[in-house]
Amino acid sequence: MRSNRIRQSLLPVLLALVLVFLLGRFLGQRAMHHEVEKVCTEVEELRADLRARGEFIARLQQEVEYTNAKATWLLRKIDKRRILIPVLNGDVYKIVEVEADFKSEETTDER
Repeated sequence: MRSNRIRQSLLPVLLALVLVFLLGRFLGQRAMHHEVEKVCTEVEELRADLRARGEFIARLQQEVEYTNAKATWLLRKIDKRRILIPVLNGDVYKIVEVEADFKSEETTDER
């Protein structure tokens, strides 16, 4: 009789513990799922930001190559006794005449 009372009182306690365990596990998984979604969203935002920065850098590289090509073309058109000096942080170039005689230096170097 005593064992029946123990069984009767122990069974609801065990069932309550099992239910608490299952409920805790379920709530923990939901919280973890929410955190995983937040991390995935942040990763996607970072990827989009990196992609945008990569496109911006590619556009800047194209502009630099175009500017270098223009400068090279311009330097070929200028007389050998003149040189270009960048002014205003490279936005403008100034043509400066060089007083040295290049032909006399070339003949000196060949000896």
